Amino acid sequence: MLTIYQGRRSLRRPFTIVATVLLAIAGCDREHVPPLDPAGETESRQHFVYEYSGPLMAVQGIAAGAWSWSWTWRSAGCSAPYAAGRMELEIYGLTARWSTANDPWTRIVATVAPGDTLELLPDQPGTWHSMKLAGADSALDVRPPLVRQPVVSGHYEDLLQLLQQLTRDRFQQIVTHWPALPVPVQAGPAHCGVVDLASCLREAVDIWNRDLPGPLFVWANGDDWGVRLVHLPGVQRQPPLAVKVTRLDGQGSPLRINLLAGDNYCSEQSRPYAVRGMVHELGHCLFFWGHSLDRGHCLWGEGPPLVDEPSTDEKLAAALWIRLPSGLDLSRYGRPSGQRISTRYGSMATGRPSSNAATASNSRLPSIAASGGATDDISGGAPRFTSLSDWRIIRCRNDSSSP
Repeated sequence: MLTIYQGRRSLRRPFTIVATVLLAIAGCDREHVPPLDPAGETESRQHFVYEYSGPLMAVQGIAAGAWSWSWTWRSAGCSAPYAAGRMELEIYGLTARWSTANDPWTRIVATVAPGDTLELLPDQPGTWHSMKLAGADSALDVRPPLVRQPVVSGHYEDLLQLLQQLTRDRFQQIVTHWPALPVPVQAGPAHCGVVDLASCLREAVDIWNRDLPGPLFVWANGDDWGVRLVHLPGVQRQPPLAVKVTRLDGQGSPLRINLLAGDNYCSEQSRPYAVRGMVHELGHCLFFWGHSLDRGHCLWGEGPPLVDEPSTDEKLAAALWIRLPSGLDLSRYGRPSGQRISTRYGSMATGRPSSNAATASNSRLPSIAASGGATDDISGGAPRFTSLSDWRIIRCRNDSSSP
């Protein structure tokens, strides 16, 4: 259910999307959506509100302000946009408010058909991720606008791209959480030669928890969910360590992950590599089932891990992941190709100052700057507009048709 704020009134309507311009276009097999009667329109704006959690706002470093966006509605079977218009995003307190203009062609509320997409494109693509909504899953009050955050790694354009890479496998970039944090980790006696594998895992837990606002893992024998070390005596494993989901909850999220270890690390010289491998496997236990392309990351996947601990990028990715709302589809967020975010850390690059500005409190993690403020067109040919009331009709035609 979407709450639509109209001037001083609040209405609850079962609509999935609002568009500032929804026009029937010649050449598209769509029913005409008649405009509302302008004489009956008394309010000037429509608002759609998303409420951030405090931790998510803090880890993203989101500041108060206002930013201009454009939107494009692409109808299934059409090569050109079906309709397009302007939106404004205002941040104040923990609230993100989308605002659309009211003119004779706006205030038309319709349901986006299956196969249709709605793209939201920021005028400052160096600050915000673009968003792509699809079909009935298009409500603006359940999906947070996300700030583009920098990374040190040269393999990724921003932090979310790293997170998308790490969660592509198994979870298809859908945010998935454990029942609670910290995640309990346990192990019974597990010795290979002179190496105590349980103590190696305990050390890996401490390494992941280092320098974070709160622990991700806790050593807690006896819990019926979480991570458990399973030692396979006499077995030479290849790879030496692996994780396996053995229990799911009613929604299909993991409840138990076994960390499997053979007798590959049995000498004192091999112990540091056992710890390093367990740091890698605990990264998978955060549901980062994929691997990084960066050799400097503990989740590098082209060979045995080459580093002893998670990189700053990986810890920031974990801090963001655990604060995102469960079920959020990260594949719906994008960025202009090739535009890398600066690695300068600081406060978020703001839009116009908000009249009721309020900044989020900082966590102990560094807040991440979205620097620049570029206004280059990344809309892939979609129209550009100069004001919230600006709109135009776009002819929708098949790719094979003549212009």
